[in-house]
Amino acid sequence: MKNIRPCPRDMSLVGKFVDKRGRVVDTGEDYQAKKVNVGKAFAFFNSRGPPERIRSFIPAIRPIIGTPKGLQLLLHEGASGLQLDEELAEAIHYPYLDDYRTMPADKRFGQERRPLACMKYAAVAEQEGASNEDTAGKLGDLLNGIYLEFDEGQEPYRGVVVYKDNDGKYTFR
Repeated sequence: MKNIRPCPRDMSLVGKFVDKRGRVVDTGEDYQAKKVNVGKAFAFFNSRGPPERIRSFIPAIRPIIGTPKGLQLLLHEGASGLQLDEELAEAIHYPYLDDYRTMPADKRFGQERRPLACMKYAAVAEQEGASNEDTAGKLGDLLNGIYLEFDEGQEPYRGVVVYKDNDGKYTFR
């Protein structure tokens, strides 16, 4: 245990690792330098599939669409249970003029002004060592799989993936 030295009784050790015998342990690594980037993205969507079936379908489709094992996914019924920052919370309650959430095969459905907070499902994806944009891409692949399984042919399909870009602004796609 050559990295252990006796701990003096002063306040200069606040924030350092001290073992139960009162000795400072030199880890040899800076915690901040080891901090790993975690990509985060949100999805808001409607689906005809019941929540239990969607939850059981997700593990089955993950290998097919190639989602990494480190991608953590939480499915919520509605957006009310999500912990969102103020900017995103406000954005999902605003009915946008351009309808990026509706993807109909034809234009007979027209545009819809509906806030994301009204969507039936919300999903949160986090991936260690990935960017927010990469995580959003994988979450979008998962949404496409859910659509093909539960909603194919049922128009219009509504869904959007949201992530914070490098400038700190939310991107909707």
